Amino acid sequence: MKSSTLVYLLLFLLMAGCAQIRSVEGGPKDIRPPELLDESVPDGQTLWNGQQLIFEFDEYIQLQDVQNQIIISPAIFPAPTFQVKGKKMNVQWESPLASNTTYTFQFGNAITDITENNVVNLERVYSTGEALDSLHLQFSVVDGWDKKALENSVVALLKKPFHPDSVNVSSYQRKSSQGSCHFQHLPNQRFYVVAFQDNNKDGQYTAGEWMDWMDTPVKPSATPDTTLLIVSPVRVNSPNLLGAAVDSFGHAQWHWPTNEIPKVVVNDNQKGNLFFLNDTAHYYLSGIPDNQNHTIQVQWGNGEQDSLAIPFFSRAIEDFTIPNRNIKAVLFPSETAVIPCFLPIDSINSDRIQWEIGKQKQSVKITYNWPEMKVQPREIKNEDYSIRVLPKCFQTNSILWPADTMVFTGKMEDVEDRGEVLWNITPFPSMGYFVLSSLQEDKSVAAIRWPKKMVLTPGKYQLRWIEDINQNLRWDPSDYRHGIHAERVELYSKPIEVRANWTQVVEWKIP
Repeated sequence: MKSSTLVYLLLFLLMAGCAQIRSVEGGPKDIRPPELLDESVPDGQTLWNGQQLIFEFDEYIQLQDVQNQIIISPAIFPAPTFQVKGKKMNVQWESPLASNTTYTFQFGNAITDITENNVVNLERVYSTGEALDSLHLQFSVVDGWDKKALENSVVALLKKPFHPDSVNVSSYQRKSSQGSCHFQHLPNQRFYVVAFQDNNKDGQYTAGEWMDWMDTPVKPSATPDTTLLIVSPVRVNSPNLLGAAVDSFGHAQWHWPTNEIPKVVVNDNQKGNLFFLNDTAHYYLSGIPDNQNHTIQVQWGNGEQDSLAIPFFSRAIEDFTIPNRNIKAVLFPSETAVIPCFLPIDSINSDRIQWEIGKQKQSVKITYNWPEMKVQPREIKNEDYSIRVLPKCFQTNSILWPADTMVFTGKMEDVEDRGEVLWNITPFPSMGYFVLSSLQEDKSVAAIRWPKKMVLTPGKYQLRWIEDINQNLRWDPSDYRHGIHAERVELYSKPIEVRANWTQVVEWKIP
C-alpha cells in the first residue's frame, strides 16, 4: 500500500514538472501600432459642439508626454484632460467650443501601445459650423546661419501683431517636420506668423530660443505657396552677464552681442581697459597686480547692472602660457604667422622671439594689435619652422612673462601646394562682409573687400555673406522691441573644394 502510494506521488511530481508554464521565446518583433476601431465622433463632423471625444483601439494603449505632443488648434481653455483606461482614450473639456470654428486635434507621438511603444498616427478635425474650414498655409523653417532645416521648431499663427508675451497663446500652432510646417483647415482671415526654435521641445517659446516673425499678416489660400521663415538670435536686454568668466591675471569676459558699449566701473578705482572680439567683451585690469580681488560693475544703458569679482595676481601673469602651441598647420610664403595674445601686451622685446628653421635662427618682424601678434621672418624658406618665445619677452602690468619658453610650430609650403580660387560674385554687395570658413579646421577668413583671387590650403570651405548694416563685422541678432530683424546671411549653395595646384572659378549670384 505504501509502495503504491509512493508510485502515485512520483507520477504526480513528474507530470507537474512536465506541465510547467514557460514564456514563449523568439518570434517577430511587434511593429504594428494600435488600430483605431471606433470613435464617438467621426472625423470631419460638422455642426458639433460636444465636450468629449472617445477613441477605442484594438489593443491596450498608453499616453506619453501629453503636454508637448498633443496640439489643439485653436487652443481650448482651460486645457482638456486626457485619460486612458485599457483600450480606450477619453478627451474631455469644460468650456463650450467657439461657434463657427474648425478645431484640429494633433496627437503627435502621444499614443503608443504598452509593449513596443509603437506610435499611433492620429489627427482629427471637427467644426462647430456647417462646414470645415479648408484654407492652407505652408512654411519652411530654417536656421538663419547655415540655412539648414530646423527639426525642433514651432510655427504659431496669431490674431494680433507678434509680441513674446502673446506667442504662447496663439490661435493655431504646429510643430515642423524636417523643417516643413503645413496648416490645414484654416478660416478665411489674416494671421500674424511667428516661428521659434523649440530647443526644450515643450511647444512654448522660451527666452534664448531663436525666433523669426512676419511684420505683416498673411491670408490662407486654397493652394498656398511655401513661405520661408529664418529663425535667428534674439537680443535680450538682461541684467545678467551671459557666459561670464574671470582669470587670475585680472581678466574678465562675457557674451555681449550688441553695439551698445557697456559702462564698466571698478569699485576700488582700479583702472582697466575694455576690448571687444566678435560678440564677446573683454575687460583687463591694468597697473601693478596686488594679489587681491577687484569687483567691477557692468552697467546697461537702461540703468540695469551686474557685477563680477576679478582676481589680480602677479604670479598668474608670470606663469601664463598659451594653450594652443600650433599656430597654423601651413603657411604660404607671403603670409605671416599669427600668435593669439590672450593678455594685452605693454611692450615686446623682439630679440627674445626667434624664428628657427632646423638649427638656423632668424630675426623677425613683429606687428602687434590685440588680440594677436603677427610674426614674419626676414628670410623665407619652404620648410618646417618653429617660433621660440623666450622668457620675459613680454611686459604686462609691470610683469615680465612668460616664465618658460613657448614654442609654436608650423610648416611653410610652395605655391604648388596650394589651390587658387577666382571669385565671380554678382551683384557684388555694397554693404556687408564675406566669411570663408574651413570645414576641416576651426578657422575662418572674414573680409569686407573680398579679393577677386585667393590662394588657399587644399580642403573644403563654406562661403557666407553677412549683411552688416551697422558695420561692426559680426552677425547681429534681432530686436523685437524695436521691430529689427537679424542681419541677413546668404550661404553659397555647396562646399567649395580647393585642390593643390588647381585653379577654379566660383560663380555666385547673391539673391
